[in-house]
Amino acid sequence: MMTKTDKPQKVSPNEGRSLVVVLVALYRHQNFPIRIIQPLLERIDGVAPYTIFFKHVDANTFDPPSEIEKELFAKTIADLNPDLVGFSVMSPHTLIAKGLNKIVRDNSAAQIIWGGVHPTINPEECIEEADIVCVGEGEGAIVDLAERMRDGTNFDDIENLWVRNGTSITKNPLRELIQDLDSLPFPSYANDSYYFINDDKFDHIDHAIEDRHLWIQGSRGCPFVCTYCVNSVTQPLFKDNGKYRRVRSVGNIVEEIKYQLRVVEQVKLPKNSKNTVLFIDEVFGNDKEWLSEFESVYPKEVGLPYLMETLPHPNLVNETTLNLFVNSGVEEINFGIQTGSDYIRNKIMRRPTKNKEIIKIANDIAERGVTLRYDLIADNPYDTEETLKETVELLLQLPLPLSFNLFRLQWFPDYPLTKLAIKDGYITEEDASIESLIKTTTNDWAYVPNLMLTDKKIRITNVIWLIVWGHTKYDIARFSVFNDSIGSKLCLYYLNLKAVLYGKVVGVGGIRKRYRFIARGMTAIALISKGDFGELMRQAAWVIKKKIRRSGTQYSQGAYSGYHKMTD
Repeated sequence: MMTKTDKPQKVSPNEGRSLVVVLVALYRHQNFPIRIIQPLLERIDGVAPYTIFFKHVDANTFDPPSEIEKELFAKTIADLNPDLVGFSVMSPHTLIAKGLNKIVRDNSAAQIIWGGVHPTINPEECIEEADIVCVGEGEGAIVDLAERMRDGTNFDDIENLWVRNGTSITKNPLRELIQDLDSLPFPSYANDSYYFINDDKFDHIDHAIEDRHLWIQGSRGCPFVCTYCVNSVTQPLFKDNGKYRRVRSVGNIVEEIKYQLRVVEQVKLPKNSKNTVLFIDEVFGNDKEWLSEFESVYPKEVGLPYLMETLPHPNLVNETTLNLFVNSGVEEINFGIQTGSDYIRNKIMRRPTKNKEIIKIANDIAERGVTLRYDLIADNPYDTEETLKETVELLLQLPLPLSFNLFRLQWFPDYPLTKLAIKDGYITEEDASIESLIKTTTNDWAYVPNLMLTDKKIRITNVIWLIVWGHTKYDIARFSVFNDSIGSKLCLYYLNLKAVLYGKVVGVGGIRKRYRFIARGMTAIALISKGDFGELMRQAAWVIKKKIRRSGTQYSQGAYSGYHKMTD
């Protein structure tokens, strides 16, 4: 029920100019909600939208903004003189959003709205920072807000919005989830109204275009409620607001792919710049009827290989669906096994999959020549030496080659797993605070081996790291973990030292990741040793072209003039 304020919130009508809206995407060039809201606002007469993509990270560590980047942000805000600034906020970026909030306050008189995952699940905290908070999907709410602000009418009764007026807060009810995703515009790329601030530089080049993957979100919502995942919080939140899991039509997805390929062509990137499609759906193709249509349409209309994510469950991946995936052109399938313990996976994480199903499905996929990539979670306090040994045993039964994302378990506030761990005494309330989360996700999201000679759980986890990254032979790993001889114990210590040293060089945050020239040098040496001079020349040419392209258009505001209009 809506809580009334003493004074309805409104702004004076704009006289002689459009309402200026600035959207801010934090640390993510591929921010789909922002890229969809931009063209929605462009459709409204009397509204001038812009988007600032503030920094980008494609790994699991990120750096705070530099003073130069904050100055560039302040200057951009001052130059645009916005009436409304909207931040898209994820939990790890909360403190950064607060700092940028102050910059907006110091350089404009704009109303500030926060939206995204964090404000949706923590609106009470966020309304202390922002004038308005969007809970849930923002497309309809921000269009209504922009129109009301343009017209100078009250906006304190818009569904999905919490509106602060002094000490009073209006908490409006949730609106229906968008059921027809085809009704939304495609995410906009190469838009003249986009600004990019990263690495102490400011430019208008849409760096998402340069990604070799063509990113597509074909659905919203996940049918599962794994306790470590945000869906375990948001799915119950929207249980009375329409179907949670929604899927775009095959035809609509195909048209967006064609649109993105036209953008690539018109910005004069090489034709093969986008050579794979990356579906970021949490579970791709879980409806057999939809998947059957996709299998008949996609190869003819698009024909690019694609990457996807699903759950290794026989209801989702079986003989029928796997053949449809393969026939439609799947190149890589990613799924999360998260642990080698059936008990932890099913009872603690509420993820309905068993080891025997994972092994069978993985082998079925590999036999068809499809690449597999897995997700695995480390540093789980529910793990014991025995469950970690179960993980090792599972890994040794998966088809080669192995490809993994190995993450540390993060304690997001109010997630079911976080609450359970507090109740069971594994973590404290402080461990589950936003401050702790920001610290761990900034530096320690991906698992990097550390030397703990007295903790066998950590020693086994380090061996797991070596296995998933292909840095140890299976017989050595098995001997060190499952044998109880003096030799096996010495071998386990040796593998731990090896894991720590390798982690410092090639692990996330290691020398190779932090210094690009070292990474490129190591890649060149590997290609030369293989005699693959063709690939060496191809990669060298790509790096040179990228540098030339950026240096030539870095400050050219009209570099992509007109291309953002191609959204229909």
